[in-house]
Amino acid sequence: MKNSSRKPNPSDSQEMMMALELSILARQGWAYVSQQLGNSKISGVLYHILTYLSKHPNASQDDLTHALSMDKSSIAKITAKAVEDGYIKRVRSKTDRRRYELNLTAKGKNAVARIRPMLARWQKNLLNNMTRAEQKQFLSSLTEMGEISDALMRKN
Repeated sequence: MKNSSRKPNPSDSQEMMMALELSILARQGWAYVSQQLGNSKISGVLYHILTYLSKHPNASQDDLTHALSMDKSSIAKITAKAVEDGYIKRVRSKTDRRRYELNLTAKGKNAVARIRPMLARWQKNLLNNMTRAEQKQFLSSLTEMGEISDALMRKN
């Protein structure tokens, strides 16, 4: 670690260091994107919602709750604001009148298209000092940890 303020304390457990570093990386990544976006209303969570909807058309709020590991009230609040701001359209399902389907509007699709390359640059900069093989292994390990985490959450 180049920055001495980020050096781990010998008393910190590896588990705590991993959680802290992942949390910091996520916040700094979104701060990087926010600087690039300037005066945008898009939060990191909203971006994840928009990205999910870009890959899963007609998803419900329950689908988002499970996919993003968030509580229902937070998802409801964020999606309502996204509908109001014109990023998402919310339509009652034709097959299940109790369900609302969420889809991206043109504005939502544009937001995803603008942000995706910014995050790709951020990731490229972070991985720049690793060899291709190290990058592949690192990203594979992150994916595997995400799958293990999902499985653990489903058990609970």
